[in-house]
Amino acid sequence: MFDTELVPGDVLEHPDDSSETLVVLSIASATSLTLKRTPSVDLSADTVNVRTFTEVPQITGLSGGERVVDEIDTSSWSDGLDKTFLSGRADPGEYSGDIVYDPGNAQHVALETDQTAGTVRSWRAFIYTTGRSGDPPDASNHKLVFDGYIKSLSASLPGDGSLGGTFTIRASGVKSWVPAT
Repeated sequence: MFDTELVPGDVLEHPDDSSETLVVLSIASATSLTLKRTPSVDLSADTVNVRTFTEVPQITGLSGGERVVDEIDTSSWSDGLDKTFLSGRADPGEYSGDIVYDPGNAQHVALETDQTAGTVRSWRAFIYTTGRSGDPPDASNHKLVFDGYIKSLSASLPGDGSLGGTFTIRASGVKSWVPAT
């Protein structure tokens, strides 16, 4: 039995390792719940366009950012049968992630509002290569900063009672990696 009333999205200290935390995904009974390790990435949005970031809570993963460069075909028949190319403009890609969605959380609602409005924001993701999410960044951790808009949002309603979802941010322009310290 748990000492306090838990709800999906609550964060708990790991019973065997106090340096790790877990997020409650679902509750089956007073003695049974489903947990997931907390993320190793914190995602924040610049909500006032002055590089003042507000954390988007309960992000459980982030991937993407494949940078692809266009190719320009410069071939002519005088070059023979082999084509020749030049490098073109770069596409900064997309970032996708999973979220434990809370319809009462202002930052989660803001994702939907921004998608509807087509708002381009600055985004910052702390990437934890050592330690864990929530620890102060150290020299081995980095942050990724990029501009982008919410391209897609989707909900998932698994049978375990949790409310989850996925999102995609379409990057726009140059991204930068900088030490998090």
